[in-house]
Amino acid sequence: MKVLTAYEHEFGRLYREVAGTDPAEDLKKWEENQAQRVDRVLERAMHGEAVLERAMHGEATQALADDAMIGGRPEPLRWLSVGYDQALQDEVDRLAKATEITRELSIAMAKSAINATGRIATLVRLDHKLAQPALNLQERYLSSLEHSAPLGFVTYEALIMKQYWHVFDLALKPAFAWFGPRKKARFVREYVDDPMGRDRGYSAIDAAINYLHHRRLLQAARINANVGFGERTCEGFLHRRRYNSSGIGLLLDMIDPFKFADREELLRVVLNRGLTWRDFRIESDRWGSNFYYPAASGKAVLDQIGDYTDQTNVWYGGREMTLEEAYTSFSRSLLEAIGSEGKREHFQPLVFGAE
Repeated sequence: MKVLTAYEHEFGRLYREVAGTDPAEDLKKWEENQAQRVDRVLERAMHGEAVLERAMHGEATQALADDAMIGGRPEPLRWLSVGYDQALQDEVDRLAKATEITRELSIAMAKSAINATGRIATLVRLDHKLAQPALNLQERYLSSLEHSAPLGFVTYEALIMKQYWHVFDLALKPAFAWFGPRKKARFVREYVDDPMGRDRGYSAIDAAINYLHHRRLLQAARINANVGFGERTCEGFLHRRRYNSSGIGLLLDMIDPFKFADREELLRVVLNRGLTWRDFRIESDRWGSNFYYPAASGKAVLDQIGDYTDQTNVWYGGREMTLEEAYTSFSRSLLEAIGSEGKREHFQPLVFGAE
């Protein structure tokens, strides 16, 4: 608060009457508190950079140990010790320059989002006047994406996903559930001692989605290792470091279309009251905002959702198969396309909801 010099004595008198303390002392305490907050932010940022640096060199950290839980069973840490591989990066970059694979992956992701949006609208019998404008916009963006330069892929994909999340939010209304903007409110920077607290969100739905995405990422790393990638990862075709991929961009590229199945099943369970905010732990961050992460009951339901989704049938490679089988086939075909033999003709991205 700025006070004119001629009124400082009057302000001080009124402040002492109301607060019972001296304004100069309170100002000093406030400045010290702000300085400590800045120090804490810098310390955590430096800690985060150090963890990332160690992870990129394949060193096991406690954070990775916390991640090593799928379906209530400890996963071997070696599945999580994926490290950045420059040789793999060179092959991915070569393939990206020599072929249209980046465009194909982006188009497949866009078509998956459009199909998923329509399926959600049908699932909840959303009013045509609410769903159709979103679908129309998505189709326009897809048309632009198909003729866009590579730099526009991420932009048009984000615009298509914005409409998907809009319809997803509308679909949650009958269950009196909500979630925040996925690019902002999904990230909670507070530390939680409970290993389940790694999947946090500023709403129960955000936390549930984060848990399912996390589970899908770990499963993809395990399958990739089985088909021949080993414990290797690198920046992807679409997820590059400038888009905050943290060195696992290829994994993020690969799982994106598969996550629609997880979220669709989550929506179905939430609408049937099979999962509510009571299945989550609630804590407060330093600013007093509540955030959520799965409790034991929530984790059990989310694991069931993930297991059920793995066995859901999808159409891939000209035939029907389970989602888990589809990812295995997709991973194997991508590895063949990336390899020195370059069997590019066998590679086909997954389009969720295709028939």
